[in-house]
Parts: sequence; structure tokens; C-alpha cells
Amino acid sequence: MIRIAQRQFPQSVLDQLTQDRDRLVSLIRENLPPRFLGMFPQPSFGSDGEIVWLSEMSGQPRQFEDLPAKQAAQVLAGVEQRFAAIHSVILQRKADGVLSQEQAEQLCLILNTVPKEALLVVGEEPVVLYWSSALPESMAALTLLPLAPLVASPPSSPQPKGDQGKRSVAVWFWWFTGLLALLLLLFLLWWFFCPMSCRNQPEPPVPEPEPVEHIVAPEPEPEPEPEPEPEPEPEPEPEPEPEPESEPEPVPVKPEPKPVPKPEPKPAPKPKPVTITNAKEFCPEERPRDLVPQLVIVFDTSGSMKLNIGTLSHEEKQYYDAVWRMNSFSGLLGQQDIHYINHMEREPRRISVAKTAVSDLVRELPRDMSVGLVTARTCPRADVRGFFDMGFRNALLGQIQGLQPEGGTPLADAISRAGDMLDGRGRESTILVVTDGVESCNGDPCAVARRLAATKPHLKINVVDIGSSGGGTCLATATGGQVFTANSVSSLKLGIDRATQNVQVPAHCR
Repeated sequence: MIRIAQRQFPQSVLDQLTQDRDRLVSLIRENLPPRFLGMFPQPSFGSDGEIVWLSEMSGQPRQFEDLPAKQAAQVLAGVEQRFAAIHSVILQRKADGVLSQEQAEQLCLILNTVPKEALLVVGEEPVVLYWSSALPESMAALTLLPLAPLVASPPSSPQPKGDQGKRSVAVWFWWFTGLLALLLLLFLLWWFFCPMSCRNQPEPPVPEPEPVEHIVAPEPEPEPEPEPEPEPEPEPEPEPEPEPESEPEPVPVKPEPKPVPKPEPKPAPKPKPVTITNAKEFCPEERPRDLVPQLVIVFDTSGSMKLNIGTLSHEEKQYYDAVWRMNSFSGLLGQQDIHYINHMEREPRRISVAKTAVSDLVRELPRDMSVGLVTARTCPRADVRGFFDMGFRNALLGQIQGLQPEGGTPLADAISRAGDMLDGRGRESTILVVTDGVESCNGDPCAVARRLAATKPHLKINVVDIGSSGGGTCLATATGGQVFTANSVSSLKLGIDRATQNVQVPAHCR
């Protein structure tokens, strides 16, 4: 945890802040992505008697009031968007009976009374330190953030749209009829009484024809008599022409080469717009953050994952028979069964190969992508390990390396929880399922996949099936994804690479 701020407040303020934050964190952890938790750091008393706030985010903290106008507007819009999401959860939990009216009003009061001085920006993320409702009355007179007020009760239902439409059509009909009548009355008044109308204009006078003058053609003048032609003079004798001098032969002149025109430069192509479907074709710095594809990894950590990667289906059945005999007879097994169990659990095991391949995938993912992790470990519920952005990739790798095989396979609950973490509507989203078995906790993963396909059209489920169990085929079929079987180290690595092609950026971006 990193210390990001400190303030001089009494002990009572710390108690109230801690109580309010615990309510908010409990509500956010159960219903919203983990990035919302970073907005409310942990307050505690420092050694010098001041309240200090601790956070896992890295970066230089900056006051909201010190930001440039454009960046401040962006941060304020992000805070308002997240507060609106929290407010929607408050109203939903109140409607479900989880929160009372008083509890909902107290939570909304926290969101409505955040002062400007209490808002920081760490890296690119907003952080809220305290709120005026937790301060004494003598300290609560602060300038609040200009956010839309949030109430604990939804607004009253509006008038039915059908009645409004009928009333609007009737009003416009009578206005249009009155306007036509007024225009007709003005036209009649102008036509009959205005001196400038066409009806009252005098007719133009008809011009009288001008008299035609008779022109007498002049008499032709007599032609003059022709003069006598003079007698021709005798032609002089021609003088002898001098012989022409020989002229030198002209030297041929080589034509100058014509200049080769330079080719005109082609106009630069217009940049291709970034959309939901082609965002994966752009480098991280070329695409907006709200279109970056999302990925959640569902990792099967059931007990069968301790088997060797090359185990076949009939060998797996014999293995479970030996384990059943061991559990039924209090560990009294023959040397042959013990040897067989140890042989089936030898390295490379399924869990070891899967952890290595998934860790390699995490290291190669684009730097602007967040990755979620859900483990299917013990009935009846799966474990949500969180959503990790680029700054917390090492924490995600540590979670993966710490996985151990045990228990059953709550595959349906794992798929449902992974789908709730993803958008699937405004951006491409992928669930990568790494499993070696089928649902063993009485769930219906196929029904969950069909529900996600109906509500999130841009979500796909790709399955890496270890041992060819066939348990994830319906998941991929329902969402337009693919299934990749794996029975060796190389095929498992190849299957994970191919299952995540739609979230990787082009090779020139790396």
C-alpha cells in the first residue's frame, strides 16, 4: 500500500469515514468491477496524528483543482459516470430489499457531498478522500464537485407516451388550421382593398402605330466610259544569272532530351476509423480506451487438474477407481494402486502446463488491456480473483502461480461471473475457458452461455479442452466461439494462443 495523501482531521472524522467507506466497498465488491474500489482508498491514523490514505495504485497524486481545464472536465465526467453506476446499484439493492430507505439515502449523501479539495488523480484514475457528510458542521462548508444530484428513490413514472402523442397531434392540428385561416383572410384583404394588388393596377396604354414614310429609291448614276489601254512597252532582255555558290552542308543538331516529368505525390490515405469490430487491428496508442477488447480467463482448478497432461479418458477412470478404494478403505491400498496413482500424477501435470501457458499469455497481452481471472475450484460457487490492468500484471501472475488443484468444477457459476465482468455490447469481449472436465456442481453452463449470447452480442467464449472431455463445446457454439483440444504441452500452448487471437494487436505494434 502506498501513502497518497494526509489531512488534519479529528478521530471522529476517521471513524465516520471508515464506516461510510466500508458500506460503499461492500456494495461495490459484490456488484461492480474491481476498478471502482480504487476510487475510495483506506483511511487510517498516521504517526503524526493526521489522517493518511493508503492505496495500491501507483503514480504521482495531483489535486483536481490543479489540473488543466480539459483534463479536469474529463476526470469530472469519469467520476460522474462511476457515481451514476454506484447509484444504480443502490437503487437496485433498495428495490430488492437489501437496503432500507435510510441506508440508501446515507449512501447517496456520500456521493452528493464530495468537495473539490477531496478529489485527487493518481496516474489517470480519480481518487475520493472524504465527503462533507462525514465532517463536523464547522468544517463542512466546502465547495462541492459540480455533479448531478443522486437521490435514493427513482423519479416518478412519466405520463404515458401514447397520451402525450395524441395531445401533441391535436394541438398542432388546431394551430395549423388557425394559421391557414389567418393567411387566407390577409390575402382577401390585400386583393380587394390594397391599391398595390394585381386587381387594382391600371391596364397599360396601347401605343399608336407610327406613320410609315415612303422612301424613293435614287436614280442610278451613268457609268463612266472606259479609258483606252496604253500600249505595252518592250520587255528588257534578261541578264545572265550568276552561278550559285556551293553552300556548306548543314551539321545535324542533336535534339535536346525532353525533361522527364516528376511523378506527383499520391495523397496520404485517410485514417481508418476505429470501431468495435476493428479495434484489435490498431496499436494501443491509436485506439480509444472505451473500445479496447476485454478478456476474462476462467481457470479450472478442480482435483483432476493434478493428472499428467497426457492422461487418456480410460486411464482417468482407473485413477478415480484407485482413489475411491483409497478413501473407502482408509488408505489401505496395495503397492500396485499406490504406484498407479503416483504415475498418473507425475509431471508435467495439467495444472503446471496450464499455469505456464496462461502466464505466457498474460505477459504478451497489449499494454492497454485489462484482464480478469475467475477460478472454478470448489462447489457451488467460483472465485472471482479480480480485474487487473497493466500496472497490476505482476499481481495477476502471482495469483496464477499460486493456484492448486482441489475440489469440483462449478463451470456454470464461473461462466456467469465472468460474463458479468465484461461489457459485450460496446466492445469486443472474450472469455477464455481452460478446463479438463464438465460441470460437477449441478449447474447448467450451456444455459448460462445462451443467456450471455442473447444479452451481449459482442461476447465470445473460446474453450481449451484438456483431455478432450467435450464439456465446453456448447459454450463456444452458443456464443460463436471455438474449441481447441489439448493432450500435450505444445497443443495446450497452441490452443491458448489461437483462442486469444481476437484480443491481440498486430505484430508491428509490439
